[in-house]
Amino acid sequence: MLDKMLNPEVAKRLRGKLIFEIDGYLDDTRELYVIPEVREWMAVLDCAFPYWFYFMNVGPQSTLSFVVRSLCRYEGVPGDSVIPPDELQRFIIAHFAAMNVLASKLGDSQQDVDAQSREIGRFFAPDDT
Repeated sequence: MLDKMLNPEVAKRLRGKLIFEIDGYLDDTRELYVIPEVREWMAVLDCAFPYWFYFMNVGPQSTLSFVVRSLCRYEGVPGDSVIPPDELQRFIIAHFAAMNVLASKLGDSQQDVDAQSREIGRFFAPDDT
């Protein structure tokens, strides 16, 4: 399935539209990103397919937050958890690089890459734009 997404015509059609879901944990009260099996599976998936920034929807229905929380180390704080800034920076840099490599392979224009980068940037820092 993932290989099919890398076909240039398919990839361009799906750019910015992916909403990610994991099934089978509806009865588990924990957040998906804290479940060890989910985190392990996501890590394996990320190694094989690190193109989240190319494909993920970053609008109101976005599931990119789940992906980030599943793949990053986080620290518990009262009532929540946070990703340390250096960990988030590592994630963002690595995944922008993967997006840029894929966009180059697909022959995307620099304008398209810049537009996608701005969308991702707004997702992570909505008040900065």
